[in-house]
Formats: sequence, C-alpha cells, structure tokens
Amino acid sequence: MKKKDILVLLPGSRKQEISEIFKDVIDGAEKIANEFNLQIVIAGADNIEEEYIRSFSNSSNYKVIKGDTYSLLKNAKFAIVKSGTSTLETAIIGTPFLVVYKTSFLTYLIGKSLNKN
Repeated sequence: MKKKDILVLLPGSRKQEISEIFKDVIDGAEKIANEFNLQIVIAGADNIEEEYIRSFSNSSNYKVIKGDTYSLLKNAKFAIVKSGTSTLETAIIGTPFLVVYKTSFLTYLIGKSLNKN
C-alpha cells in the first residue's frame, strides 16, 4: 500500500478562529484530499482540545497532531493555513499553501466597494 502525502491544516490557535473557519476549511480540504489522494492532518494548537476541533465537523477523515507543527509542515505536500503568523512560518519552511481568512459581511461590502476592478 502506497503511503499518502500529507495535507496539513493550521486552523488557528484561538477557539474563535476555529469556530469561524474550521467547517469550511475541512470541507475544502476533504475535496482536495480525495482528488489528490492526500491524508489530512490538523496541526492542533496545544491550548485547543481535540474534541473542540472535532465538534465543528461530522467528518472523522483526519488526524489531529499537537506539538509537531514544523515537522508536519516540512513533510506536507500542501497546507491550508489561517491568516496570521503561521502563514509566515509556512512560507519560511517552503511548504506550498493556501491562506484562509473570514471577515464579516459588512467588512466584505466595504472592501468590495473600494475595489474598482
């Protein structure tokens, strides 16, 4: 059996961040993982319980690993990273990644009105 490459997710280190983005991120990650035969691994923050992370998704198609983020990033084929310090760390390590960020609807409307394209 061929070993799968890793798709690592860094959903944030605060409960509010995880509650806002995790469901959408894991849904997208599962589509990518299925298409490219990847294993999803969540780089869990030490201060966030695994049960809390899992409470935002019905899926169990991922592993949660704490305390080994840099090693996960070094060995990952791809990463999905919440905007913040972790994006800089991921870039320095050299792992290809997608940045995710969720804003309020009002902020979206203001930004859209400023975009002239």
